Amino acid sequence: MATTDTAPAGTQPNPRQNFSADAPPAPVSTANTEVTEAGIDAAFVADRQMFWSRFTSFTTWAVIAVVLLLVAMAIFLV
Repeated sequence: MATTDTAPAGTQPNPRQNFSADAPPAPVSTANTEVTEAGIDAAFVADRQMFWSRFTSFTTWAVIAVVLLLVAMAIFLV
């Protein structure tokens, strides 16, 4: 008896199985997302904006801390 490496339609595949190139893709739920005219998910854009906002804030404060450390070293070690 031959075993199949694809999951039945509408179910998630078993991650321990070997997959072939002709296996159907797993279903994707888009019930709670809004897609803009350009085809980009609004939640994805909001997530990226939040990431870059936090990254920029972190980088700014890290640079300020390094500059303050260098100024303090210049004052106290010279």
